[in-house]
Amino acid sequence: MPSKLCIPCSSIPWDKLLASVGEDETRISFVPYRFSYHPSPTTTGVGDHGCSVCKVLFSTHPELELGNLTVRISNIYSSDAPDDIQSSLARYLVLRFERALTELHTLTVVEFNVCARQDQSEDSLFLGRLVEDPITLGLQSVTRSWFDSCTHTHKECMKFQEVNALLPTRILDIGVQDQDLISLREFPTGSNGQYAALSHCWGTKQTFITSSTNLEDRKKFIDFNELPQTFRDAISVTKSLGINYLWIDSLCIIQNDIDDWKRESVKMEQVYSDATLVISASRATSDSTGFLNPRRTDEIISISYGEGEKTSNLYVQQALQPFSSLDPLKSEPLHQRGWALQERYLPRRTLYFGSHQIFWNCQTLSRSEDGRILQRPWFDLQELLLPAKKTPGKDWASSEQLMLYQPWYDMIDTYMSCGLTYESDRLPAIAGLAKAFWLKSQDSYLAGLWRGGLLAGLLWRRYEFAALHRPAAFRAPSWSWASVDGEIEFRVYAWYNKSPHGIEYFASLQDVQIDVNNGPFSTVSGGWLSIDAPIFPIVGSRGPFGLSNYPNLLYKGLGKVTISGLGAYHGVFNSLLRVKVPENDILIAGSFDFPEDHENITMGSLFALFIAGVSHPPHFRHASSNEGFFGLIVKKNEDGEFSRVGILHGKFMAEDCSHSDEETFTQYRSWRKEDYLSSTSKIESQALWCDISLHEKERRVSILR
Repeated sequence: MPSKLCIPCSSIPWDKLLASVGEDETRISFVPYRFSYHPSPTTTGVGDHGCSVCKVLFSTHPELELGNLTVRISNIYSSDAPDDIQSSLARYLVLRFERALTELHTLTVVEFNVCARQDQSEDSLFLGRLVEDPITLGLQSVTRSWFDSCTHTHKECMKFQEVNALLPTRILDIGVQDQDLISLREFPTGSNGQYAALSHCWGTKQTFITSSTNLEDRKKFIDFNELPQTFRDAISVTKSLGINYLWIDSLCIIQNDIDDWKRESVKMEQVYSDATLVISASRATSDSTGFLNPRRTDEIISISYGEGEKTSNLYVQQALQPFSSLDPLKSEPLHQRGWALQERYLPRRTLYFGSHQIFWNCQTLSRSEDGRILQRPWFDLQELLLPAKKTPGKDWASSEQLMLYQPWYDMIDTYMSCGLTYESDRLPAIAGLAKAFWLKSQDSYLAGLWRGGLLAGLLWRRYEFAALHRPAAFRAPSWSWASVDGEIEFRVYAWYNKSPHGIEYFASLQDVQIDVNNGPFSTVSGGWLSIDAPIFPIVGSRGPFGLSNYPNLLYKGLGKVTISGLGAYHGVFNSLLRVKVPENDILIAGSFDFPEDHENITMGSLFALFIAGVSHPPHFRHASSNEGFFGLIVKKNEDGEFSRVGILHGKFMAEDCSHSDEETFTQYRSWRKEDYLSSTSKIESQALWCDISLHEKERRVSILR
């Protein structure tokens, strides 16, 4: 039965909006429909029996006076998707209600997926699928179809012969029938077989574990009804896929036996890598929570369109996540745990049970319960290991060479947003990924960085509004990202992704040493590097500057500051540092890792150490323009060696002492307005940009600890 619609919503010409849809189309051009909408919730019957579309619109943005809206139906398009997947994506339609903010900016008020039901053929007009609750047997058939499609049709995934995978030391034998007994089995060393593995949050209380006192009982029989809910759900999913064995760390490792833990914990990388499937209890906060319980789903809206015998129905459902290759599970409890990150990268295929829907990830693609398909997996170990298969060259202006180590550092970006119970686990929690990388590359692992990509790896910074914190005890040298806690990004890659052009390095690594405690991928007790690079004294600064220095923002949306681009405050480069070079004093943007240091550090001890610069400006910039430099703010210690305290990035600008700090900062932001908070503030005089070659100037070897 069609859902109830108000007059404005029922007047939308759904048949015309959908007229261009065809199975053979790969990119469809849709004409938007603009109409006059209810100005506020009080002017429409929004309630239990009101318009279904209005209820979603006003519940999402109750403070808005919507006025005129644009309705746009468009299909998903991905330029790098293969033809077979692209033809399917053409049938994945999204319905957007948009409101104009300015002539150039629009606000998507609500996005709906245009859907068919789960039990409809994949050849139906719409690729989108309804997300319903509770999780049903029909949905189990969907996950089984994903699994079968991967194991029988994905060429990349079929390269792995799971039947020949080594079984872990201990594993749960769950059988395939409901009445089968569950027991913990120990197979002879070298035994092969297929098994699933569970990735889960233990919670604060681990009440159901294997210990030395109950090991023999576990081998005889485990009562299904005594298991915590997350374990029961994992067994149900494993059985539905026809897999007989399931590995759960808390049951398959003897928890009170230190020797057994040491032996088995180092094998966990192999356990997750060799598993036929990993089941990720992403939404579960503990083992007692479970992940097959009811979920939040949005109302299914049925819309009738067409006339007479040509009348048809379509279903729309509010999109819970935008269509993106970014991690749609980032906010889930399990994905907030640092130790769980490698459990996402190492498996060959994973089923993620999220708060709103189920996701699939394998070596070929990622897909979700609502019908969306991405050609590239979210967590791709093969992409992460790409640098391990190549040797960095000297032509760093080449985009291929520049991006060689980006997958590793992108992974670190994600990892640094995850929490750890113990600060000392920051490096051990990714030891499995580091080992996998090393096995392919034989590169030197240096406290979270790789020698082949060390120079780019030095250029990390705190991310947006995030604050960094110092761990209580030494964890890594100051130049390593592992020396801090908090969200970061690697500046060279963030810059390159925004404006692709060449990067050249002025610095060269001379020597490096890392002192490790228990193997190359474990904790670090000390370390240093020597680098040959241009270095200049920092003799003063202007700033730091905050939001009060942006009196006229480009626009404000929904009562919040709307930020476009990287931003001086948003992008952290919120100070102008005065650097003394042989010709004159110049200014460059920078930021301290710990802003409280700004007032506490004596300027006479600070230096600007330059590592890289933009060699080839993008096509929209003048060829002779200097596109900026990348470097570190370092502090000279009493022994003559240096420690990192911040990062630099920007053009060189001659200082005009007649201008105030705010005027100078406004001038500096005119360098690339899209990289800073947009402001209408202007001053008449133009900044004097300095073009200084750093290839031969003031190079010397410096020791960083």
